[in-house]
Amino acid sequence: MPSPPRTSGSAILGSKGGKNSSTSSIFDATSGSVCASTASRPHPPRQGRRRRCSRDERAGSHGSSRPLGRGNHGSSRPLGRGNTIREEISSVFSASIDTRRHDIWRYAAFYDEEVPPRYRLTLGEGWTRDLRLSVPRIGEVLLKREDLNPTGSHKARGLAYQVSLAAARGACGFVIPSSGNAAVAAAAYSRICGLPCHAFLSPRTPVEKRKRIAALGGEILLTDKPINHARHVARRTGFVNLRVSRDPAATRGYRSIAFEIFEQHGATIDAVFLFVTSGTTLVGLFEGFETLRRMGEIATIPALYAVQCGRATALAEAFGTAPPVGEEEGIAGVLGIERSPRLPELVEAIARSGGGALHLRNAEILAADRLLRTFGIATSAEGCAALAGLLRCPGNPRRPLVLLTGHESQWDRPLEGISERRAESYLDLNAYFPSGG
Repeated sequence: MPSPPRTSGSAILGSKGGKNSSTSSIFDATSGSVCASTASRPHPPRQGRRRRCSRDERAGSHGSSRPLGRGNHGSSRPLGRGNTIREEISSVFSASIDTRRHDIWRYAAFYDEEVPPRYRLTLGEGWTRDLRLSVPRIGEVLLKREDLNPTGSHKARGLAYQVSLAAARGACGFVIPSSGNAAVAAAAYSRICGLPCHAFLSPRTPVEKRKRIAALGGEILLTDKPINHARHVARRTGFVNLRVSRDPAATRGYRSIAFEIFEQHGATIDAVFLFVTSGTTLVGLFEGFETLRRMGEIATIPALYAVQCGRATALAEAFGTAPPVGEEEGIAGVLGIERSPRLPELVEAIARSGGGALHLRNAEILAADRLLRTFGIATSAEGCAALAGLLRCPGNPRRPLVLLTGHESQWDRPLEGISERRAESYLDLNAYFPSGG
């Protein structure tokens, strides 16, 4: 049996905390570091003994029970990070969550494959702040600030689960092809368990993201073929490939977003907007909401709207909203894959939720950025695109929620103090990575 992961000074491993405090982490956008801090925040009282969710409930085959209609969830009270938690939610759901925690492991009972408690890595990801805005022509909009996660993006949720599961299985190291945010998260969680993480990045990856990866101990390898080269090194060394668009476990951490939305807002949210590249987050959202629906906690799944721009048009084509030929180079998700391996899953999830796919112009994204800045909110181009998707949406959601998925940063800082290597061929890779690790 593999030994448990090793912790570093900036990590929390299966932290429980005291009665009135919990451990959270703070992402330093300037240095790119992740540090741990102990902050006092109120915890809700435990709602009965925690029990593991049955296989049928996790798989979504639980019998129907009383659906919780809108406005039928009792009172609300303040909770940590500026959110509220709904009282009087179903005993089935509430009894299955670990109310002592405010990270993705709060919902460990609902993940397909259990990770032993000693391998549950956390930096305090999840339970992100919601903001209510009054937007012209739309009305009240909820913004879920995933950009405030400890590694600067929502990718912290998915990689926390992926790395934890791989560590429990005895991983000796990791590779990840990434446009940036996933590699930042992978480096952070790999450092917690003391395993190497090699990030395969395009030379066009923004400097700020490369700084963050390096600050977190990740090894950067620049290549024009990050996916192929990461796969080659994984086969050569035995390192686990964390490519999110291919790993079946990658969606599970994102289910926690759906569970948080339900805990905080009940069944009142009728639409969720988010920017997608591989679409792993959206698939995880759907899986989480579908679990709740099959358990009888909600009557319907919120309509899921996937937002894209630039040359990523496959989703829009599937829903008949494709842009004209010769569309401009997009300013959001620039390095993301144009056609996701998860495309069939995405189309099914969006269609079953009653949502849609929206392809935006850069001008719409910039307009959303200006709107957010009038409220004092600076976020990534992808987060701005999600709000722009709501502004474009032909329907009129009664209570929409927008995911702001990435941290706002300056991408034009000079590249200094980072050790990187360049791979032009497989011969270069073989020289860097001896066979067998």
